[in-house]
Amino acid sequence: GDHSSSDFIEPYVSLSYALGPVLAKGTVNYAPKQKALELDQGADPKTPKQDNLYIAGDFSTAIPKTPLSLTAHIGHTFGPDWLAIGK
Repeated sequence: GDHSSSDFIEPYVSLSYALGPVLAKGTVNYAPKQKALELDQGADPKTPKQDNLYIAGDFSTAIPKTPLSLTAHIGHTFGPDWLAIGK
């Protein structure tokens, strides 16, 4: 049968702080060990379950005298290599 699973729980916490005209935000996401994070999706019960930690930072600021703003995002995942594209 189909052992695939794409649903998983991933709680997160984020904090933001204004640095003058720039809003900085840090986020930490943690996905505990669960079936959806297994490469084989639970097909082999001997495959070890894996968890995942994702840490990110966001920065945004308004462009004066325009309705536009600039936003930057950077993050890194600490988990199975196959979860991150290009690793």
